[in-house]
Amino acid sequence: NIEQNRSFEHVFLQDMEEAGIFFLESHYELARDARYSQVVVQKGGALTRLNISAKLNGENAEADMHGLYTPKGKSHFDVSSYIEHAAPHNYSRQVYKGIIDDQSKGIFAGKVKVNKGSLLIAAEQLNKNLLLTPKAQAFSRPQMEIDADDVKCAHGSTTGQLSEKELFYFESRGIRRDKARAMLAQGFAMDVILKTKNETIRNLLIDNL
Repeated sequence: NIEQNRSFEHVFLQDMEEAGIFFLESHYELARDARYSQVVVQKGGALTRLNISAKLNGENAEADMHGLYTPKGKSHFDVSSYIEHAAPHNYSRQVYKGIIDDQSKGIFAGKVKVNKGSLLIAAEQLNKNLLLTPKAQAFSRPQMEIDADDVKCAHGSTTGQLSEKELFYFESRGIRRDKARAMLAQGFAMDVILKTKNETIRNLLIDNL
């Protein structure tokens, strides 16, 4: 529980061995004027699952939740997210990105629930996936359930591959294709990493990217 006028930032870096299994349960309730920020970066492991939620119980509460997952080999990464707006005048934003390699799978299932009477809220939900190989797979299911009027809500999902035009641009300037791929993938991921407010932890995430 995050009490009135309190702020909390929660950052996870998961970098396990190839055969590792990782499960995370993360659930928060926010009072009036509370702020919650979460950044989750997942790199290793054969199977990972995140069950995360935030319930905004007070006016002017704010939840800002971001994630990056980079499965490779035959690994399976699964994110389940739930945000509930239970009071008027509050805000939530979710951005989850996957960089999916080899024969691995990245799965995102998110839901935003706006309760009756929760007027003048703003909610955003976005899942974007970058497939590095033809056998990489992404599954995305963003959802919104809105039972109130006068709200601003948006959700979306995109999945695609690296642009051949962008790769050619790098190669024409003497940058190897593998290096160009790494640079483009890093650029895709950086807006999630940069949401980390603590500079020391942010630099640690960048070093591990």
